[in-house]
Amino acid sequence: MIHAPELRPSVPYAYAYPLYKVHKLTQDQIEAKTVPPVRLVHATKGGPLYRLEKFVSPYVTKISREYCEEEFLLDTPDLISHIGNYNRGSLKKPRTNLQLFTLDVAALYPSIRPELALTALQDALSNDTTCNLELKNAINEFTDLIFSESFVTYQGEGYVNKEGIPTGNCISRQVADVTMHWVLFKQIKSKMKNWSLINLWKRFIDDIFGVWTGTVRQFTAFVELLNNLAEPFGIRFADQQIGKSVNFLDLTLSLDSENQIQYRLYRKETDARNYLRTDSFHPHHVFNSVAFSQMIRIIERNSQDHTCVEDLDELKEDLVRCGHNREKLEETEPQAVSRVLENSGPGRPNRENENQNNLVFSVQHSQDNKELKKLIHDLEPDIKRICGEIRIIFATRKHPSIGNRIVKNRQLGLPSVDSNKKNFSEMLWPWM
Repeated sequence: MIHAPELRPSVPYAYAYPLYKVHKLTQDQIEAKTVPPVRLVHATKGGPLYRLEKFVSPYVTKISREYCEEEFLLDTPDLISHIGNYNRGSLKKPRTNLQLFTLDVAALYPSIRPELALTALQDALSNDTTCNLELKNAINEFTDLIFSESFVTYQGEGYVNKEGIPTGNCISRQVADVTMHWVLFKQIKSKMKNWSLINLWKRFIDDIFGVWTGTVRQFTAFVELLNNLAEPFGIRFADQQIGKSVNFLDLTLSLDSENQIQYRLYRKETDARNYLRTDSFHPHHVFNSVAFSQMIRIIERNSQDHTCVEDLDELKEDLVRCGHNREKLEETEPQAVSRVLENSGPGRPNRENENQNNLVFSVQHSQDNKELKKLIHDLEPDIKRICGEIRIIFATRKHPSIGNRIVKNRQLGLPSVDSNKKNFSEMLWPWM
């Protein structure tokens, strides 16, 4: 029996590397060669407890999302969905003087004390109704072990954390979500007098976006009190914005005259927009995919037509600078618009149900794949008779040296030219 490549024993490693946060600098600071802020990333992949992290991760992910449901943000599309819900609800409310705000926690992962994180996790586990008591105890003990025994290596020596939790751990994001929610909503919220002035509150790990119904002076006092109450827990909100327009994640959000939240793509000052050059050695479809995917991203991240047109024009200029053909880009743009409309319309396909109607054959790349595909194609009527109306897909895996990732995923094509037929056992045996 051959081990799956991802489960083969290997020499464990754990290391730390600096992540330079260049996006925090202004253009003037970059030109002056200012050293950017650094975050030390502690990667534990392949370490002694890595498999234990992978086991705990799905449970902690589910528990953290349910625990933080009222404020949880998964990504930008999730934020856009919440903005749509907020805008629909705000139409029924009287108009008030609203402002948008953002908050950012300074150095979240180094600020979280492991013992505090375990306390927050216990509270989240106590509110969970899907796991039995034995599993909850195991999750808590495993998390404690993962954090207490986490280490990095440097020049043959091992080093442990003096403060905080690892930034490159499988469960760090989920535990940070739980800890932040526990601190904000279980320990602080009841002591905040002006919390009622918040009309919307959403959080992406350590970044918070919301709608404020009070004055700027009241918001400043709110943040000052928030920091005073969060200080005993090691949390401090360092960066804040408030006004009719703020930047959050990769969006610029603003309030229009009807107090509806509008958004457009946010481009950082340090973003050079240097896309993959067309004179590099890549297949042609890769360059087409770059333009197509970037256009879709811009269309999805613009709520107004005029800002969308401006951003698309700017994108096309940047792509032309990188060697793309302007006429080809003009042809691609309406295709991207059509794709977004298909994905956002009321009749858009349910991805979960779509995946359930697929029968995927995941096979290693081989010269015998053509014969295997022909065999499955010949058996297709029998497969559909047993499984119902189903789509047959071959996922061809390349050599394990590139991570055993699926690099080709296509629908079963038409049968190849007829060849000498072999019986089923002869055909299947080489794959077993």
